[in-house]
Amino acid sequence: MENRKRTKILLAIVGIGIIILAGLGGFWWSNSTKQPSPQTRTSARVTSQDNKVVGIQATATPHEIASTLGDTLFGYGYIVTVDDTDHSDIFNDQFVASENHTMHAYHVVMESNSPGGIEVNPRYWRLFDSQNPAYPEIFAGKDPSLPTTKVLPRGEKQQGWLTFEIPKGANHFRLAYDIPNISQKASFVFDVG
Repeated sequence: MENRKRTKILLAIVGIGIIILAGLGGFWWSNSTKQPSPQTRTSARVTSQDNKVVGIQATATPHEIASTLGDTLFGYGYIVTVDDTDHSDIFNDQFVASENHTMHAYHVVMESNSPGGIEVNPRYWRLFDSQNPAYPEIFAGKDPSLPTTKVLPRGEKQQGWLTFEIPKGANHFRLAYDIPNISQKASFVFDVG
């Protein structure tokens, strides 16, 4: 009888040891297979063989990947270009700016370079300047507007216009995409005029 108790205790100890080792192995495996999360503060120009600038690549530590209208920014699985601008007091013969305001529209191209896809959402874009942290976006401005896509698969693109209402005479704008679903706050920022 005493041998049976010893055997049961020994099996229980071995079983607990196996569970602990499996847990530690799983923890090690999950941590060793994670890619480091990209962090950005600065950017580096990416050039083709003929030294023509083809984009801006994220480098170094958190916050902002900045460039100008017409450049392409890369980072966090996104490839983003703001390639055109338009302004008017009326778009599509129906959307009229408020009194003493005008509308600025920006054409955006977003491409996924992430194996899991990226989220494209016009609400993550904001137009700002030194006086105002965010001007209101008009969700039905210049057509075609940028559509919302929960998961844009790798290699696919979405494009469209973002329209903002601003006071007449305001200038020196920056257009930012606040990147969703990452551990720290980071943005693509374009100087747009």
